[in-house]
Amino acid sequence: MKNTLRALPYLLSYLIPLSAVLSFSAGGVYSFGTLFFIFALIPLTELILGTDDSNLPEEEYSVMKSKPVYYLLLWGQLAAVYFVLYSFLGFVSAEREVYETLGAVFAAGIVMGGIGITVAHELIHRKELSHRFAGILLLIATCYPHFYIEHIRGHHKNVATDADPASAKKGEAVYTFLIKSVVLSYLSAWQLESERLRKKGHGIISVYNTMIYLHAGQFLLWGLIIHLYDLRVFGYYLAASVIGFTLLEIVNYIEHYGLVRVMTDSGRPEKVSPVHSWNSNNYISRWFLFELTRHADHHMNASREYQILRHFEKSPVHPTGYPGMILLALIPPLWFRLMDPLINEFVKSE
Repeated sequence: MKNTLRALPYLLSYLIPLSAVLSFSAGGVYSFGTLFFIFALIPLTELILGTDDSNLPEEEYSVMKSKPVYYLLLWGQLAAVYFVLYSFLGFVSAEREVYETLGAVFAAGIVMGGIGITVAHELIHRKELSHRFAGILLLIATCYPHFYIEHIRGHHKNVATDADPASAKKGEAVYTFLIKSVVLSYLSAWQLESERLRKKGHGIISVYNTMIYLHAGQFLLWGLIIHLYDLRVFGYYLAASVIGFTLLEIVNYIEHYGLVRVMTDSGRPEKVSPVHSWNSNNYISRWFLFELTRHADHHMNASREYQILRHFEKSPVHPTGYPGMILLALIPPLWFRLMDPLINEFVKSE
């Protein structure tokens, strides 16, 4: 019973899609409700609540790992994200003031990126086909299905090296990083799939090409939206998707900023360790993002379930939660002034 109750804080993550649906229902200036909730109310609240860097007792890991409630929370978000998408499309299909539509686009984008891709990230690392398929459906909702390939086969292999477009260098502004990561990650997914097919004796134009199926699913959703609504609504959907995957890439930016794996004598980068990812132990970020903020353990153990991810004392720690760090990243001079000294201090301590 105690271990099941530990799942209750993750229910708070449903406040994000709920806030979006409520903002669509209210309309007017309230269409900006989700944006205010995520990037004003939560950062301020996290400054007050503080952090928790404790880990579960070792003997509880096996019990927590097998609790189905933790997967039900993820699958519930699949339904929530698509319900938000449905509500959003209905909202913007009617005649609205420009500012109302803008608020709704941000609300949908935050849900699709902040919840959709976060939950997809957890599910695509699972062995079960059903979980991975659910993760792909969430990625398709945000027009980012190639993440399924590039993240697992590319990012996890090359993290904190020059070969990884999703790892930010010290001194690299988030805006240049975004262009690099979005473009090169997409190209990397094609390259990774091409290499896999070549090793199996198949060409890139093949029924075995996963990228083709991912794009087919994406085009199917696009066609459905255009058929049920119109190109104007489809344009708003694309705008929300851009906000969604931009959020993902900013999160990539803050998760590995300035951290580097040293090259060994063999010419290969050192093994991934807790020092190659930034952690954040702020309560709300942990609960809302299904422990994505304990990112170091995720890179050490990619298949480890979110509910049993650990904090490592060796890992560098963000000064606040993810929403606050995203806001800081959007102001490069402030970001560099805060983060670069932390990196220098961390490197010296190592």
